[in-house]
Amino acid sequence: MAELDDTGGDISWDIEVSELKCDNMGEEDVSDEEIGADELERRMWKDSVRLRRIKERERVAAQQAAELNQTSELARRKKISRAQDGILKNMLMLMEVYNARGFVYGIVPEKGKAVSGASDNLRAWWKEKVNFDKNGPAAIVKYEAECLAMSSVSSKNNGRNQLTDAEPVALIGNDDAPLVQEDVPVEKQSRRKRPRLRSSCGGR
Repeated sequence: MAELDDTGGDISWDIEVSELKCDNMGEEDVSDEEIGADELERRMWKDSVRLRRIKERERVAAQQAAELNQTSELARRKKISRAQDGILKNMLMLMEVYNARGFVYGIVPEKGKAVSGASDNLRAWWKEKVNFDKNGPAAIVKYEAECLAMSSVSSKNNGRNQLTDAEPVALIGNDDAPLVQEDVPVEKQSRRKRPRLRSSCGGR
């Protein structure tokens, strides 16, 4: 069926009913409103136009977001490249000033591949033996895991020490409190009156 668009032109649409079906909507959710076939087709045509516009806006927004991320990534790479050039210049200058025989350096960014460099006489060893581009990030991951484990163990030990060093609290007026027998000082014991012993002699 053909309908007139907003500009008065003839436009056809071939959208299928199955394409408009929603997963969270059943037949019982459809209204039984009395409506003619022509009116229903007109509404469906308008909805299909709205749907295409919405999808087009979403596509453009996703494309713009991807381009923005790509631009940010390119800017970050340019900064790293400029920083690497600066490091190389400083290294070469230090070799001239201090008569250094060689140098190596490596940078592990938060995202992306590691960046490294070396003088000519150490480049083969740095790339093949050390293999910083691969082993550098792995070493950082291992170190962070070890630090996390040590921090967890330290926290547990501190908790145990606090429980061990805690002073006992006396429970006064509590039935569960332990009964402690006071020691009577020796001086008080000596002051106690001893019972007099009567002598059986003399008839007194």
